[in-house]
Amino acid sequence: MGDSKQVGQLRIGAEPTNSQIPGRGSLRGKTPPLFQSAFVWICLLALVGVLSVGCEALPKPQPAPTFIPPTVAIPTVNPPTPGGDSPSAPGKASSVITVARGSLTQSLKTRGRVVSAREAFLYFPLAGTINAINVAAGDQVKQGLVLAKLDPYNLNQAVDAAQFNLDQANVQLRQAQAKLSAFDFQIEVATNVYSRTLDVRNKAGADYQAIAWIGLNDPKVQAAYDRFQRLDADYLRAATDLNNVKTNRQVAVLDVEAQQRAVQNAQRAVDLARARLASTELTAPLSGLIVSVDKRVGDQVQAFEAVGAIADPTELQIEATVPESDVISVGLGQPASVVLDGFPNQRYSGKVKEISAKATIFQGKSSYRIIVSFDSSSKVPATLRLGADVMLTTQVRNNALIIPTQAVVVEGTKNYVTVIRNGKPQRVEVQVGIANETQTEILAGLLEGEQIQVP
Repeated sequence: MGDSKQVGQLRIGAEPTNSQIPGRGSLRGKTPPLFQSAFVWICLLALVGVLSVGCEALPKPQPAPTFIPPTVAIPTVNPPTPGGDSPSAPGKASSVITVARGSLTQSLKTRGRVVSAREAFLYFPLAGTINAINVAAGDQVKQGLVLAKLDPYNLNQAVDAAQFNLDQANVQLRQAQAKLSAFDFQIEVATNVYSRTLDVRNKAGADYQAIAWIGLNDPKVQAAYDRFQRLDADYLRAATDLNNVKTNRQVAVLDVEAQQRAVQNAQRAVDLARARLASTELTAPLSGLIVSVDKRVGDQVQAFEAVGAIADPTELQIEATVPESDVISVGLGQPASVVLDGFPNQRYSGKVKEISAKATIFQGKSSYRIIVSFDSSSKVPATLRLGADVMLTTQVRNNALIIPTQAVVVEGTKNYVTVIRNGKPQRVEVQVGIANETQTEILAGLLEGEQIQVP
């Protein structure tokens, strides 16, 4: 019991001294039971740690090699059938078809977009600041509807100023007209005075002439002569007054005409100011669809700067470009087939309506703009600006010997086809004619009814 108490006081990991273990020398070769148990547990734990580390360090087992060769796809050789099938060429998956005659159409393919035959850019005829936009892209509008407005403040002031000038001109015209009317009355009075003095003068002259033969020494003759001289002076004054009034009237007439022109100019200024004021309202030039609105409220615009576009969706057509190298094969009235981007399963027929006379640069190449009109029977959806594939029919061959285009192998300048003769594939040179994406015309090298391989 004494021994077990001393051992229980030992610290793990410390070397016990002789004083702590009495009779150390007498216990050599003997191990206390409790110490044996602890030592066993420590060894077991160490063994488990070594085993776990050793297992992780060991290389993972590799799968045992097999000697089964990899599977290789071997092409299936189909026996001939009444429908024209024939064994394929070794190592190639292909089908066999019979050479036959038919109609072949060659087309020129290009890209285009849907546009309207009636389109217009939207713009103000004067510069200003936009203070209202009443529509958005996609809106249907009627002709004459107000689409947008410019700030009219300055133009309202211009109208007021022009109207003031017009009112002033009208006042001055009325004054000139009143002055002219006064001269008309003065002329009437002066004419009457002139007529009376002329008559009196002439009568006095006649009286004097009647007695002038007596001589001026006679008092009566002298008196008649003096009277005639006085009335002649009155006549001359009356004639002068009449001439002066007439001259002044002519001046008044000229003044009235000048004031009339001033009124006309002032009226034109008012009309121009009002027209400019009216131009602050942008109205729809036609009934149709708003294609785009490119400005916002508060934007500054210059005169005739486009702020949007409008088009009539009931008169659609295709605008496309053709490379300069291919335009020689395009003519007015040429049939065309159109596939819209949003309607890949629908074809629309049409004809070439217009070919531009001048080339332009499109995508870095010299090209010509063409217009394709849809046939009247075409039910074309209102899809302005939608992209489209355009196929222009360039050549049509009827009763032509036709094979699939993919059956033709091109090597340099020569064309080859694999034909089945005597049950074996044989490569032969052929001469081809027109072609499209799926079919090719054979001019020489094959006969109708022969079977060929198609990759």
